[in-house]
Amino acid sequence: LKAGTVLRVGLEIHGDAAKVVRTSVYDRTQHIVTIALDDRGQYVPAQEPEPNPELLTAFDDSPPVIVRGNLPNIYDGIYRAAYSYGMSKKLTQQLVKLLASDVDFQSRLSPSDRIDVLFSQPDGDDQASDESELLYV
Repeated sequence: LKAGTVLRVGLEIHGDAAKVVRTSVYDRTQHIVTIALDDRGQYVPAQEPEPNPELLTAFDDSPPVIVRGNLPNIYDGIYRAAYSYGMSKKLTQQLVKLLASDVDFQSRLSPSDRIDVLFSQPDGDDQASDESELLYV
């Protein structure tokens, strides 16, 4: 599926077992096709199901509104970002030291905040390795 495609799946659940009974494909907000399970257990073309609020949010391209007070402080944000990219504790501490003179670590992150870090020898998953060094912050 290409970017912007929305897949809407209808499930029938009995105990721990789930069965797909209907699937619809949308290109952004445009309905492309729907198939549904008929009485003989075969998938056949079907009408587009009624829209619901969850479907409308899938079509909404605007980012969710995030209250700044609910975001972590910058210090925590740096650690979370570093660890999510596999940076070691040593490398993360070095990153914090490099930023210390320019950043108020106690202030809250804002939704538009970002950090760019270039490190040497990333592994196949763009993760840092034990031998990685910070090249750019």
